[in-house]
Amino acid sequence: ELEAEIGIPMCFETHRQRLFWNPWQTRDLIKACNKEKIPLKLNADLSHWCAAGERVFNPILDPEFEEILELVIDRVHLVHGRVGWAQGAQVPDPRVSEYADELDVQERWWDVMLLGMLQRGIPARFEPEFGPAPYMINDPSTGIPLADVSEVNDFIAERMVNKWAEYFGEV
Repeated sequence: ELEAEIGIPMCFETHRQRLFWNPWQTRDLIKACNKEKIPLKLNADLSHWCAAGERVFNPILDPEFEEILELVIDRVHLVHGRVGWAQGAQVPDPRVSEYADELDVQERWWDVMLLGMLQRGIPARFEPEFGPAPYMINDPSTGIPLADVSEVNDFIAERMVNKWAEYFGEV
């Protein structure tokens, strides 16, 4: 109702220390919204779920995650492209091989959510979301970030543009 009243689209972010802070609570809230026919819209930053769950979810170790992701897909209106890991919401640098598995898994999440938006007839909105400290880890002795945030966001954006250009032609 508020969204219609003010005329501005509103989404709730999946963010730790907030209402949609983990996959299980989000699942329960989506099911409650479905039951009550509440038109919930989500901004999916699932990297926070990696921090909250202390792992990167996968179908083998976390079979219920696929069901949760399916519920989320129908509610997503924006995807935040940040790569989480078991120790936090943002890997220090997704360009290095040490985080290749995390990047691969989360790119698959992004793809299914973006495809879900297109299938629902809404624009596929994606925003690289790597941020400065405290998200970006700094060298404790110098305070210098371990990676340049702008370069990392450009890396994520370029990967997604190139991948989607392969799928659909020019993006």
